[in-house]
Amino acid sequence: MSPSGPGPVVLASTSPRRAALLREAAVTFEAVSPPFDDSRVDLADTPPELATEALAYLKAASVAAERDAGIVIGSDTLLRVGGCAMGKAADAAAARVMLESLIGKTHEAVTGVALIDAASGQCEVFHDTTRVTILNLGNEDLDSYLDSEQWRGKAGGYNLAELADRWCFALEGDPTTVVGLPMERLSDALRRMTGSAPA
Repeated sequence: MSPSGPGPVVLASTSPRRAALLREAAVTFEAVSPPFDDSRVDLADTPPELATEALAYLKAASVAAERDAGIVIGSDTLLRVGGCAMGKAADAAAARVMLESLIGKTHEAVTGVALIDAASGQCEVFHDTTRVTILNLGNEDLDSYLDSEQWRGKAGGYNLAELADRWCFALEGDPTTVVGLPMERLSDALRRMTGSAPA
């Protein structure tokens, strides 16, 4: 999917998982690290839907402000567990607590997305939710995973794209929402913003 008119598509993220989703959807894009530092914003008491949308917008806006053209995509993912938001683990001990609280129980992965046309300021913001259950993860598998440090930088300490072939998951909704970019809705939004048809 190549944009025509508004300029290049820019992913305001250096996440390899989000980049892979865009490549799989045949989106031509550039990935950049957003100047916005999400640690400056306290959204602890904000519902995950609003928090992820706000963070996605702030990331996208920080990149769009430095450009004359292009469709900038920002995104953020949180988990909702028992009515509370769960973000990234600060250390291995916190990751263990998070994962042990998730195993065998259903939680929700909420990903907020913001698209900003850097030239016109046009903006579209949305979120998508997928219900996830991590099934039957043994202590040895959990210990090995924590030792690998793959939990770093991931909401709830895990990412579906990296673990789908090793862990057992039950999903209700779009799997790419759990990975970090809800591609079904994002593809539609990109078509509206760029005026392009899928490749």
